[in-house]
Amino acid sequence: MNTFKKLFSRQFYRSVPFWLLFLLALYSLIGFVALPKIIHNTISEQVDAQLGWQTSIKKIEVNPFLFTLTISELAITEEQAETIAFSRFHADFELRSLFEGAFTFKNVELIDPSFHLAIAADGTTNIQQALAQHQIAEVEIEPTAATPFVMPKLLFDNISVKNGSLKATDHSQKTLIKHQLNPISFNLKDFSTYVEKGGDYELHISLGNEQSIDWSGNLSVAPISSQGSFSIKGIKAHRLWPYIAPFSPYTLLHSDVDLQSNYALSYIDSHFQVTLDNAFVTLHDINVALQAASPEFVSIKQIKVGPTQFNLNQQNVAIEKIVIDSIDLDLLRDKSGELALLAPLDKFLAKNNHKEQTITETTPAVNPSKPFQWSIKDIVVENSQINFVDQSVKSEAKIKIHEINASLSELNQSLANKQAFSLSYQVESSKKNSISGDLTAQPFKLNSHLVLADIALNLVQPYVSEFANVSIEKGALSVTGDVKLARHKQQGLQDEFKGNFKGNIAITDFDSRDTIIKRRLLGWKKLQVTPFKVNLSPLAIDINKIILDKPYSRLVITADRSINFSQLMIAQKETKSKKTKAKSKQSPAPQININEILINGGSTYFADLSLRPQFGTSIQNMHGVIKGLSSNNLESADVKIKGTVEEYGKVLVEGKINPLSGDLYTDININFDKIELTTLTPYAGRYAGYVIDKGKLSLALNYKIVKGYLDGHNRLILDQFELGDAVDSEESLDLPLKLALALFKDSDGIIDISLPTTGDMNSPDFEIGGLIMKALLNVLTKAVTSPFSLLANLAGGDEQTLNAVEFELASATLSEQQTANLKTLAELLNKRPQLILEIRVNVDSEQESHVLKIQALNTRLALADKAVSEQINIMEQAITETEGEKTLEALKKPLVEAQDPEKEVEQALFDEQYQQLLFDHLVSVQPLASLQLTELAQQRISVIKNELIKINTVNNSQVFALNPSLEGSAENNIITTTFNLTSK
Repeated sequence: MNTFKKLFSRQFYRSVPFWLLFLLALYSLIGFVALPKIIHNTISEQVDAQLGWQTSIKKIEVNPFLFTLTISELAITEEQAETIAFSRFHADFELRSLFEGAFTFKNVELIDPSFHLAIAADGTTNIQQALAQHQIAEVEIEPTAATPFVMPKLLFDNISVKNGSLKATDHSQKTLIKHQLNPISFNLKDFSTYVEKGGDYELHISLGNEQSIDWSGNLSVAPISSQGSFSIKGIKAHRLWPYIAPFSPYTLLHSDVDLQSNYALSYIDSHFQVTLDNAFVTLHDINVALQAASPEFVSIKQIKVGPTQFNLNQQNVAIEKIVIDSIDLDLLRDKSGELALLAPLDKFLAKNNHKEQTITETTPAVNPSKPFQWSIKDIVVENSQINFVDQSVKSEAKIKIHEINASLSELNQSLANKQAFSLSYQVESSKKNSISGDLTAQPFKLNSHLVLADIALNLVQPYVSEFANVSIEKGALSVTGDVKLARHKQQGLQDEFKGNFKGNIAITDFDSRDTIIKRRLLGWKKLQVTPFKVNLSPLAIDINKIILDKPYSRLVITADRSINFSQLMIAQKETKSKKTKAKSKQSPAPQININEILINGGSTYFADLSLRPQFGTSIQNMHGVIKGLSSNNLESADVKIKGTVEEYGKVLVEGKINPLSGDLYTDININFDKIELTTLTPYAGRYAGYVIDKGKLSLALNYKIVKGYLDGHNRLILDQFELGDAVDSEESLDLPLKLALALFKDSDGIIDISLPTTGDMNSPDFEIGGLIMKALLNVLTKAVTSPFSLLANLAGGDEQTLNAVEFELASATLSEQQTANLKTLAELLNKRPQLILEIRVNVDSEQESHVLKIQALNTRLALADKAVSEQINIMEQAITETEGEKTLEALKKPLVEAQDPEKEVEQALFDEQYQQLLFDHLVSVQPLASLQLTELAQQRISVIKNELIKINTVNNSQVFALNPSLEGSAENNIITTTFNLTSK
């Protein structure tokens, strides 16, 4: 009571309560009034002094009793642009700091903070620029001994930031970049800077747009250490890409990034240590473009990496799995043939090559004390696809490879370790394709199993169209097998790849079309190669069996007489290649062995569109086998293939071949049996000038090839072959073809011709078809030009004995030899009923008239068997009776006067000369009718026809007598009757 009295007395200043109240009032005045102004002025002055910016604060509140500070509506502006601001800052200091031994804050709260960071073109920030402009020269202070930095003891029960905002404008890149992060909120609990004392904390930062940072764990400041876990979700990586763009050839259009991990870090004794445990990095919705203005060429749904273990001190990172989900890659090959995605990479590498070289030359080599160790247990690709577009071909190629799933295991820094891998995919509508196995990178080694299932062959049509006029209509490729590859080092030589493939190959339902004539070209139901073995070094191919089921081919001679296969290839532009002096080492020819080729139900179609009418035929039901094909020169394969031509004709190919060897060997027989010839009428019209009325063809062809030399034997058999009407053709043979056929056709209607062919296959002019045609033309020409020579050869005789009959002058009697010759000729005619024998009797008018007169005179005077004197008397009487005595005397007078009077006349010689004189005169005046020569000719015709027709039964329709010739010329008292052959 006394105390309060003193308070209101004159001695109040001596009162303790007074001073207590005074101090309280002063404390309140300073805390509530003065301190806010001091803080306001200090902030404004320091901001202006250090940065040159203006500060506005709506209100500052200090509660000296609660030890709280509240600042409301602070804004710092730069050139009237707000740079730093918040709506409320509140700090609550605790008196328990006296007991904690540290500055203790119960709560620190920041509401609606915002900060605008501007980065100039030179990379400096607006704060750096402001500080540099208002920098105060520092007073030089004498250096003192360095004292260790001591971290003040601070304790925060709670730090809270709500609805923060960060805006960044970056002019340092090629394009203006703006960042806006909001709202930013986080809470930090129990944060302290105690020496060797940490706390458990939780941090949550919400960045907006589903972006957040979460952190929890233990944090110690002195020494710096922390353990805990963090999670970063939804970071928009594409917004940060401009900073990475200079180091990448591509542009990231979009990607969200999630990170989470357990961690432990420390900084003790200048040694920084970081470990990550169970770390995951996940990238979502990745879109990458070749350049900023272009659409993405690859999109990835998700890449997930983890769990990952990382230890900086041990220089080790171990990734359990990398999962790449749903890659969608657009792979474009441009018109120049380059992959579009490589163009930016090439430019990037070219641009940075010089920089890298400079860095390499100026930077000393660093030898790490311990090499970094890394490992990835599994890399997995799921549900991916590649969209391949090729614009380098005329018809744009598009191939979609989808359902791609792949895995690669056990990767690490050691390239010598074996890694298991697998890959599966589908090509367009194919079944599942796969390859799996293991590989080693250094040295390279691969062991794998390959499966290709029903890949559509028409996918390669744009490429086929570049070099061939062929359309692949359908077909599916299937392959199963094991692939082994290995790289082997060779001393002083280039590394060599060795390996092999062993498996099965099948192409089913294949069909192709000739795009020129718009017709089917090649096809088959199934082509199966099993098993198929390939060895790379040395190159060798070994096939056990090739099965060709229902193969088909079409061979067409077009209107311009070229073969369709010769028109299929498209001429390619020649590319100039640089000549090199060095000659590449010639590789040995591969060893090829094919045990068996089976053909089932094959067919081929042949057409000739150059003919009028056009011609077409087919070989069907082809079945056969080829056994033992080999490139070994000492081995040959057995061939046996049979089929039918049209409906009833047959074909058989049988023999031995060795087409794979360097020294070609062939001994093959090709037989065609009973082929209808009427189908060949277009050819007969062109080359023979006739329509084929009927007939069947059989061919027996034998070809033997040894060391490039052909020895062929061809047998042509025509059964009941008949030519029909003649047709006009400029290319027909100028030969009496019907005669030729009649010469060869026997009584059974069979034409049997042998055509030997030989030739050097190494000759550039060699052509098997030309050899056969030449041989056939030679045979036909020889037959029609020397038909009796042909018949004589068939009869084993001489041409001269068959092509004529000899008579004595004025005689129609056949000698025994002539009779025998006619018999032989008759036999040949009987066997060739189409032949016509033309007989032309020749009469020597002069010589045979003389003989006929002699015969008539002898008959009239009966001089035969009479003495010379008697003959003289008879002939003198005949002359006297017909011509008178004077004629007789005139005949005799020259003979008498010619006698030598001094010599005695030899009567016998005179009588002989006189008898001949009389005889010659009587012959000269002996009358002879012209009809007698014709009758002689008719007698000879009758004798010949009688011998042929009646005696040797030649058909009368085959023998024709031509008008006799009276201008014949006899030799040695022999006159010849000639024969000629024609055909019906």
